[in-house]
Amino acid sequence: MSDWDYLYGALELFTHNRKRNQIVMLQDIIFRIKESFNKEFEDLMKKRQNQIDAIGEKNKRIIEILQELKKEPDVFKAKPNMLENPERILTVE
Repeated sequence: MSDWDYLYGALELFTHNRKRNQIVMLQDIIFRIKESFNKEFEDLMKKRQNQIDAIGEKNKRIIEILQELKKEPDVFKAKPNMLENPERILTVE
């Protein structure tokens, strides 16, 4: 059974005790959803950082090869988006 199965229907909330129980159960469900979202978000951010690191390593190798060929290196450099780090949004540089 899921948490949703324990909730009362809208027409079953006629006592104060049931209403309070419903509020507590809904708050618990919301907390679990938020926890799940945060875990997924953190996993995605780790994967993204790993990909950026891999691109950086490949760029280093590309630059080495281009220097051996005596050509101008022009490689992609990933820059983090300002919105990805909430602490930096309010920082003035």
